[in-house]
Amino acid sequence: MKRNAVAAPDYEFIAYIDESGDPSLKRVRPVDDAGGTEWFTIAAVLVRREFDVELPKWVASINQAMGSTNSQIIHFTHLSPQQRLRAAELIAELPVRLFVVASNKKNMRRYRNEKAEKANSKQWFYNWMARILVERVTDFCLRYSHRKNLGRRHVKFVFSQTGGHSYSQTAAYHELLRYQSRGKKIMRKRQAEAVQRA
Repeated sequence: MKRNAVAAPDYEFIAYIDESGDPSLKRVRPVDDAGGTEWFTIAAVLVRREFDVELPKWVASINQAMGSTNSQIIHFTHLSPQQRLRAAELIAELPVRLFVVASNKKNMRRYRNEKAEKANSKQWFYNWMARILVERVTDFCLRYSHRKNLGRRHVKFVFSQTGGHSYSQTAAYHELLRYQSRGKKIMRKRQAEAVQRA
């Protein structure tokens, strides 16, 4: 182990994260003839660590029910509406929790976050969406742990390795949020004022 390296904490949950669409806001279809996708979604499949080893079997079983020979991944894009419904029904029977953050980007077209740009962040919108997703996942895990009297439990996040994203930037962004949370400065000014009034 390298000197000053910090060991990763033991975890109870694993969140597998993937996205659909692209986070570009410069040009957005169908407002623009050519541009980024109208929707950008980022989602997580959350599973307890004890069930993680079962995931490949579950995916293969669902694909088999759809008549697919692919045993490693479920491509909803390639499924008919009836197959999608059946796949969703089968997933609902599993001990997993699903989270989705979806943004219709038409009202975000050409929006700029000048504060994020000052920090040389080229993917601030992706990072923001990932932040919302992570907050939802960790909130659920906290409430679940309290309900089951488990004490504090950690979550391991596994991001899909798709092109076009700098995951080191995302990690740095979340590290900054963690640092700011110690000083209770993670809320924007208007949010802080609303909390004080409440």
